[in-house]
Amino acid sequence: ALQRLASGRAWVVEDVGREPAAGALVRAHSDTRAFVVAPLLRGGQWVASLAIAAARPRQWTARETQLLETVAERLWAALEIARAGASLRESERRFRLMADGLPMPVWMHDARGALVFVNREYCRFFGVTLAQVTGDSWRPLMHPDDGPRYVAQFERCLRERGSFH
Repeated sequence: ALQRLASGRAWVVEDVGREPAAGALVRAHSDTRAFVVAPLLRGGQWVASLAIAAARPRQWTARETQLLETVAERLWAALEIARAGASLRESERRFRLMADGLPMPVWMHDARGALVFVNREYCRFFGVTLAQVTGDSWRPLMHPDDGPRYVAQFERCLRERGSFH
C-alpha cells in the first residue's frame, strides 16, 4: 500500500475486513470500514495524503476517487499560497523593522510612482505622519529649487523603467 501511495496512485479499500494491510492500519479507528487515500506528490516525492472514510463497506466510484485527488491538489495549492503569504508577511515585518532602525529616510514607490512605504525617519525628517504620505503626497515635500528637476528625472525613470537614486 505504501509503495502504491508513494508512486502517486490512490489506495482504495472497499472493506477493511478483506484487506489485511488496511485492517491493521485502521484498528485505532474502529468505525472505519472503507476508505480512499489520495497521495500528493511534489517533485516525485510523496508529501501528503488526503483520505475519506466510511463506517461500513462500500464501493468507491472512480469519480469519487478522482474528486478526492482533485480536492487534495486544490487543498495543497491553498496551503502553499497560505504559507507563501505568511512568509511574505514575515519578510515585510523584518524589512520594516530594519528600515525603521536606519538613521536616514527610506521610501519606496510602486511601478506607477505612488509612494507605498516610508520609514519613521522619513516622517521625522519631513515632519509628516504615515497617514499623510501616500500616493503622490511626497511631491509637495520637495524643496522648490529641487522639485521640478527631481520630479522630471523621477518620471523619466518611471517611463523607461530605469533605476532612480
